Amino acid sequence: MRHFFNQKNCKKWTAILVINCFLFSFVYGNTIAEASANIQSGKQFAQIFDNFILPYSYGKITQTHITDSSRVVIQIQDLHCHPQVQKNISNIIELVDKKVNNGIKNIYLEGAFGEVDTSWLSRSEVRVKSENNDKTPVLDKILQTGQLTGAEYYSAITGKHNIIKGLESKEEYLDNLKRFGGILEKQEEIGLILKGIEESTEELKRKYYNGKQNRIERLFERYSREEISARKYYALLSKHVESLGIDINKYESTNLYMSLMRQEKGLNYKAISEDLQNYVYILKEKLPYAAYKMIMDATNNFSQTDKLYGYLISLSREFNIDLNVNFPELSKFFAYVETSQKINPLELVNEEQRLRNEINSRFSDTKAQSEVVFLISFNKYIRDYLSSKITSKDHEYYRENIERYRKLWVKYVDNRVLSLLEEYIEESDRFYAINVDRNGYFARELGVSAAVSLPNGVTGKPSSSMPLPELIKNLDNKEVDIVITGGFHTEGVSKILSDNEITYIVITPNVTEGVKEAEEVYYKIAKIQSRQLGIRNDELRNNSELSSAESGVNTIETSALANMILSLDPAARAAFIRALNYNQD
Repeated sequence: MRHFFNQKNCKKWTAILVINCFLFSFVYGNTIAEASANIQSGKQFAQIFDNFILPYSYGKITQTHITDSSRVVIQIQDLHCHPQVQKNISNIIELVDKKVNNGIKNIYLEGAFGEVDTSWLSRSEVRVKSENNDKTPVLDKILQTGQLTGAEYYSAITGKHNIIKGLESKEEYLDNLKRFGGILEKQEEIGLILKGIEESTEELKRKYYNGKQNRIERLFERYSREEISARKYYALLSKHVESLGIDINKYESTNLYMSLMRQEKGLNYKAISEDLQNYVYILKEKLPYAAYKMIMDATNNFSQTDKLYGYLISLSREFNIDLNVNFPELSKFFAYVETSQKINPLELVNEEQRLRNEINSRFSDTKAQSEVVFLISFNKYIRDYLSSKITSKDHEYYRENIERYRKLWVKYVDNRVLSLLEEYIEESDRFYAINVDRNGYFARELGVSAAVSLPNGVTGKPSSSMPLPELIKNLDNKEVDIVITGGFHTEGVSKILSDNEITYIVITPNVTEGVKEAEEVYYKIAKIQSRQLGIRNDELRNNSELSSAESGVNTIETSALANMILSLDPAARAAFIRALNYNQD
């Protein structure tokens, strides 16, 4: 039910991790920290260190829409049941909460309805096994198992127990949760049919593909098996893009990534280090001595280099230091870092699929080859659709092209294997129809209209020329809410906010590993909760058939997925506490 960018298949997430490793190794593995201890600052420059700076280890801003509205919505994309992501979500909430006067007003959460009260997490029975009754170690443990959301974690550790509001409409959500569990239960039989379909399309590839298409397919396969690096793969794609005349501007993140690789080639890290030392020396002369402690405090004794580079860039702007003239190598490095911050790795992976399809299609010499490219590439959309992993954009593409796929299947394959999927497709159709409708329920909970009739000449585009840094600097003068949803709903919520002329900022939390494990935990919880929907409360209280291993999962009050199902069940709550204390022994 709840998807983080609808959790692409394992190969795609592997690609994300490879890309993130590149960004962290070559973009963020820099020499800034080496000379940072020389920086000093004074009280009059405190604003630089008070400003909201999002460390790259927490995540990155991947979309903005700035209007003149007094309300600002921070949208955080979620990867459910992933400990690193949930901790980063908590860290992001903390940053925003400290920046805003009187704190964040509300945190709206997908997968929950009504008010989410986390006060029970601070009670003594939950902390019984924790040394000195400190609740944080216990909550960290639950977070690590994937059974606590970042929003709930932040709410519990700060004592802001009533800040979370559910986005869901109860009946529709529970109905679709049950449907989602049914879809997950049928994955094995769906997989067997899909295997037959893919075998048929592989035969088409052998029959119709020309030499260029076969070579590019081998390149795709080598990359998916991690036999070549992301850098080499995208360098080769860049050559094909240029030779085929493909408009790379259609692929925003891919274009930025290719630009980043070109920038990286021109970096001289020895010269960067020298420029940095000279730059720090200049700042030392310009700033009062008191700045040293301020920047130490702001960066945790210079250990948070992901914050530090932002402060150095801000200081250069504060003092109008022309880095291009005075420190050209450092200037190139800062430009390189800023380019990297504009790349959304998840969008990069989505774009890679579309770009490879366009390259393969352009290599076609005949109409048949082009149609076979489509048939083969569309298998991925069917698989994602039937496993509830499809993104919002891919869902739209699927709906627009499924009939074309069916017709071409009859034309080139003409066997009955595709018809075996029809009952599963119908169930997924119902599931996604409700998923799309949920955006409207979210709008209602956010207090805005899901279908705005804009006046003539009004398009829902930004109505303010204020740049993002200026907006962030003035967040303390705004009414700020946080909305946390999986990726399927991000575009829908963004459109609703845009149509209502509300400023929003989308933040994608950082993730570097453990995606497959998080998906498995999420699916396990979803299936168990789906089964429980058919059990009456009194049956649930007396149910003795669940194994001990399951009992630690099916009574997760803290998971937003299960929160509203179980929050009214005292026995379920007690069972969770028993399981939690048992797991700590």
